[in-house]
Amino acid sequence: MGSRSRLLLITAVVIVVVVASVLLAPPRIFVSHGVKVGNTKTSGFSTANQGIVGLPISLNIPIYVVGPSTLVQRLVSAGINQSLIKPVTVNELPSLPGNSLVVIDWSVIGPGLITNVSGLVHVNVNSTNFKLIRELIKRGDFVVIHGNASEVSVIELVLAVAWSRAYNTSIIAIPVPKYLNGLDYVIAYGNNHVLIIGPHSLSAALNIASKFWTPIITKTPTPDPSDDLCMDLSVSATNQPSQISSTAYAIVYGQQSYEDSPGDFVVDFCLSWSVLVYNDYNGYSAGYAELYNYIEYIPNSGTEIEYIKSFQDAYASYMVYEYEMGYISASQLPGDVEFIAGSGGGYEPGYWTNTAGADPHAQTCTSSTSYGISLAIGFSTSGTGITVSNSVSTTYSCPEYTISLYGQPAAVTSLRLSASNQTWVFTPQSTQYAEQEQIYGVESDGDTYMGPAYNPQSSAYTIPAGSSVVVNETNGCTYYLFGFIPESGTLVEHIVYDINWDVWVNSNGAMNPYSSGLAIVPPAASGWSSSNGFYYTTSCWLG
Repeated sequence: MGSRSRLLLITAVVIVVVVASVLLAPPRIFVSHGVKVGNTKTSGFSTANQGIVGLPISLNIPIYVVGPSTLVQRLVSAGINQSLIKPVTVNELPSLPGNSLVVIDWSVIGPGLITNVSGLVHVNVNSTNFKLIRELIKRGDFVVIHGNASEVSVIELVLAVAWSRAYNTSIIAIPVPKYLNGLDYVIAYGNNHVLIIGPHSLSAALNIASKFWTPIITKTPTPDPSDDLCMDLSVSATNQPSQISSTAYAIVYGQQSYEDSPGDFVVDFCLSWSVLVYNDYNGYSAGYAELYNYIEYIPNSGTEIEYIKSFQDAYASYMVYEYEMGYISASQLPGDVEFIAGSGGGYEPGYWTNTAGADPHAQTCTSSTSYGISLAIGFSTSGTGITVSNSVSTTYSCPEYTISLYGQPAAVTSLRLSASNQTWVFTPQSTQYAEQEQIYGVESDGDTYMGPAYNPQSSAYTIPAGSSVVVNETNGCTYYLFGFIPESGTLVEHIVYDINWDVWVNSNGAMNPYSSGLAIVPPAASGWSSSNGFYYTTSCWLG
């Protein structure tokens, strides 16, 4: 590269030398593409570590290069497989996927970024190239700026200002003493974010990406049986019935995920259904079922969770029964009913109640509060009905979140049990935890109607369930004041995934193999965008 050539990079990985010990912490410490270090969220920086220069570079992701062919050749000389090098233009950068590795030559992006008025250097924040760098930083890219030694200070200034605009903070900068191989560093901090920038060799920059950045950004959310109880059920396949014990059937819908600029949303649903039938529960035959929802949201840097919601609607299940029996019209069905498990063909209308239990309970959590959830895998009968005999369980932390539980609307059924729309709302009490990954599970259970006492009938059940999240992203959009004055705005996003459980159970308790969950269009989501069952809408607000 020669002594006159330097690299500046910015990324969302912690500084290698100073806080390398953080990488030994449990995986949950990684929130989005930054990490929590004490009370400071490290969102962007660059560093130098000549000690790793010359180590083998093991990168297996595309490297997008904006610059002359000589820059491409230097990457090849540094040990990068040429098939991974993707030359692109400046205009193509915005369309690249987030978490990209981008190498940009200063000669391409520098023009128009700096103005010099009477010897005072200013960053042109209105230039197209400045806005491009700001957005690359904001979306979590690993950006390497290649330039000459004489340009380092100017590049540092541009990166610092772009970082400050990306995270809506002023710059408070201090020089760091020469304690890392004699290299100068500058730290900028504000609004709970820290930026560390300094000169690199090309090999050092690529090794940082290889050793510390790619393991984080390529780690997609993976099912953890200790988090998602659906994963603990021994089913033969997703979204179809499996008999998991001599007394229980289960259906696991399967994890679904949606990722965009604000963050990642992951949901799952499952149910456990008793094979046993109780012959006389308040004058009727009855079975038993338990529903479970799994919800996870991973906010990217700059995103806060406003609330997470999940529901299981036994009231709608009872209303479908009323409709099938001819007691109400279709117009009286709740909006979360789309696919009805029809009666006929030997099946009579049935319904599910959920008064036996619902977890978690309403509560205000401290930073150390957790709650337990269990999911039935076996049932037994007693003198009062069907009870859970065996289950799997886990605990969830709810740090400084308020959990609200609503049970409306509700109806008293012919079983003389209530059927309600159980809805849980998780609301953060502090910004600290609103910015962190949250994982929750909810469940409710109760008896199922199967016809007259001592004469159980094969029955059809429709049960809506779903989960949603509302988040906001600071500086995530442009708000036009009075319709034409552009101002930095807050992007608010609402994402929903709703299903209808359609279940047919034979009179002997066996579950029909056509039983499954079906994704639906959520109520009030008409006109929203959709992706693989997720429905979402965004709005832009000033401030």
